[in-house]
Amino acid sequence: MDDESEKMPRLRRFSHKFLYALFSSFWTFKVTGLENVPRTGPLIIAFNHVSWWDGPVAVFGVGFARYLRFPGKVELFNIPVLGWFLKEVGMFPL
Repeated sequence: MDDESEKMPRLRRFSHKFLYALFSSFWTFKVTGLENVPRTGPLIIAFNHVSWWDGPVAVFGVGFARYLRFPGKVELFNIPVLGWFLKEVGMFPL
């Protein structure tokens, strides 16, 4: 296990495995270009929000290469169970 995966919260690792099972059960999902993602250091990934699936798909796809933290709408963190979950998987309010 590399340093990046050791930093990854346990719930995040579980969620990543769950998303993999979900996506691969219903859709053909192919991740390419991970060799271009640096293993350490700063990294910005920007994507348009076409749907609420954008965030989970980005985390899922790039999550094979390294542990990423994403900002989330601050109001989402005020929802009791959802707010807890977002913090536990490594998101931060913005």
